[in-house]
Amino acid sequence: MSNPVPASDPKLPASTPKSGSGMAITTLILGIVAVLISFFPFINIFAFVLGGVAVILGIVAIVKGKANGRVPGMSVVGMILGAIAVVIAILVMTVFSLSVGG
Repeated sequence: MSNPVPASDPKLPASTPKSGSGMAITTLILGIVAVLISFFPFINIFAFVLGGVAVILGIVAIVKGKANGRVPGMSVVGMILGAIAVVIAILVMTVFSLSVGG
């Protein structure tokens, strides 16, 4: 008969998941998506929402990251992309409305 294998080896340290920067990643993804959709008329309205959420989440992620001693790189980039998306959406809406309005 074979010996049963123990469920965990007591000599190995238990692997604990590192606390990730999920909010910073979310900020970056929202900023990227907001910039991409800000160039298209009619759907660039969502760029306002996504860009605004990216800026707000970026601020929160920076504050929480500094409290935990993390570098806020992704949060800052996501915030900048969110702000750029809002500006691009405003410009595209203005140009589109001026060209259609005649």
